[in-house]
Amino acid sequence: MVLNWADAEDLLQEVGVTVWMKFEEYDPGRDFVTWACGIARNKVLNYRQKASHRLVQSEELMAKIEQVSDSEPYSLDVQRDALRRCLERLNDSQRLLLSVAQSAADSLKSVAEDRGQSPQSLYKTVQRIRAKLFACVTRRLAEWAEA
Repeated sequence: MVLNWADAEDLLQEVGVTVWMKFEEYDPGRDFVTWACGIARNKVLNYRQKASHRLVQSEELMAKIEQVSDSEPYSLDVQRDALRRCLERLNDSQRLLLSVAQSAADSLKSVAEDRGQSPQSLYKTVQRIRAKLFACVTRRLAEWAEA
């Protein structure tokens, strides 16, 4: 929506600051990404109104860009729900390994030592769990899209 990369980067920083400053106004019942994108959209519109050196883009083009960006097939809430349900299908040991793998590599090494496994074999196990989780989430999102 902004043709100049430097201006786009400046706007992105402004959006981050605004989201931070207005976070108390955020309604947790709404999708966070949609709320933040609304702030970004307003920043871009203000920029376009103020910019005297800008290349003029048609309002039709801007509307089309917004329409495409708003047509995300899955909301963050749907994605989060799919992930939560898929995580519930894992056993306790698998969830623990994922949690440890997310925290730090050295933690996974110590878990491998505690189990008497090589770190490489434990990394492979984590990769298989992640692949299983990815497949589950993908399946759930496809089912949601069909419903």
